[in-house]
Amino acid sequence: MDVSNWISVSATVITLAALILAYVEGFQNRKYNKLSAKPILTFFRYTIDGQITITLSNEGLGPAIIAN
Repeated sequence: MDVSNWISVSATVITLAALILAYVEGFQNRKYNKLSAKPILTFFRYTIDGQITITLSNEGLGPAIIAN
């Protein structure tokens, strides 16, 4: 193989590696975006002067839907 063939083969390998990396990065990015919009419900319990107060708060970014 002469030099021009080595250059074309190496360019093809680099292009395929970049394509695979872009695909994996896109998959990970979609996974992260899905998890970051997940609602996180937290319960708080307070006791003030003998009265107990329980609150429910959404600490996440997504909407929390409470079904019966």
